[in-house]
Amino acid sequence: MLQGIDAFVLDGVLTADECDHVIATAEASERFSFWNSEHVSGEQEESVERSFRNADTIEMDNPALAEELWQRIAPHLEAHGAAVVRVESESEQQRWERDAEGVWDACGTNADLLVSRYLSGGHFSPHTDGCSVMDLNY
Repeated sequence: MLQGIDAFVLDGVLTADECDHVIATAEASERFSFWNSEHVSGEQEESVERSFRNADTIEMDNPALAEELWQRIAPHLEAHGAAVVRVESESEQQRWERDAEGVWDACGTNADLLVSRYLSGGHFSPHTDGCSVMDLNY
């Protein structure tokens, strides 16, 4: 775990060839967008959005890749103390969020994957990702 945050880095989850394949597939799709219909992929106009995040993204549903990623990372979760996440009450934890309190077991990788393309000078300012609840009855 990284000191002070609930994260860790796993190197080598995908091979260089697998990374090249994901990149080539994403590029060939010509579906990169900025997630904003006012922007066209590749435009570098200055805007509030682009000053915060200067990267284009493809959102893709790929259950097979998600499952393969899960099989590769799952064994590392227990070793890093991340197989179970406890979200305590609002008064006990600053990351508390309504309806998230409880004990959460890691059970898979979201099949809705995002591939981002950073051009020269590309960046993504510090932020917190959202979450997706796939099934409350898992």
